[in-house]
Amino acid sequence: LGAEGLGFGAEDPTPSALDWMDASQVWDICQGRGLGGSGYTVLRHRAYGTLVELCHGSDDGFFRVMPRHGMPASRTSRGQLFWKGDFTTQILSVARWGDYWERSSFNAHMLVKYITENAGAKELRFPAPKPVAAGLWTLTCQGPLLRISWALDSQLDPKSWALTYLTPDGVLHLGYKYAVQVSGGQDPRRLPKYMFEQPPELTMQGRKPFKEELRGRLAWYQEGPEQLLLLSNGDEDQGSQEP
Repeated sequence: LGAEGLGFGAEDPTPSALDWMDASQVWDICQGRGLGGSGYTVLRHRAYGTLVELCHGSDDGFFRVMPRHGMPASRTSRGQLFWKGDFTTQILSVARWGDYWERSSFNAHMLVKYITENAGAKELRFPAPKPVAAGLWTLTCQGPLLRISWALDSQLDPKSWALTYLTPDGVLHLGYKYAVQVSGGQDPRRLPKYMFEQPPELTMQGRKPFKEELRGRLAWYQEGPEQLLLLSNGDEDQGSQEP
């Protein structure tokens, strides 16, 4: 199935097609100048309209997100859309530690305008598999995801590092306290970070002892009749218990 069959071109990819796609296939990207002449990178999800704005010189590692498609909420005196102001969808600032709060506008409004009005254009496609430099940020293809890293983490305690991933259906920010997830164009959710950490049993170091634990349970189960600890009826005889 070619790119056109997945919804590229004039149409956005459908939610069902996203299951078979990489993030680099569904996120448009553009770069240019924004507030104060600073460099910015803006990315937009073709199906849901989710927007991510990265300031190239960010000294705090924060970035802005709009969870789903939105347009300027007001117009100029000449009747044109006012891209510098509020949007019909709330704009959020995401912090390194995994929190977020409302913002009134984007800092690179002309880039937001361009990527929205030209959604799906060939020149906006992410140049996978090459990484993209965005000032202090780097966007790297990592399997089906796009990883966003921030260079100033190199100067901080590793315990305060954070990573952001663009997924085929949204954004996942793994802060050092909480995780923030935007999925399917829905409002963001703040989640405990442990939900996204790999269980120790599945790590290279933990697999061997866990396998021995499972083997021990299997041998115990196969030794004789099933041993029950709980009763289904208070009148039944007490089952034999596990040693």
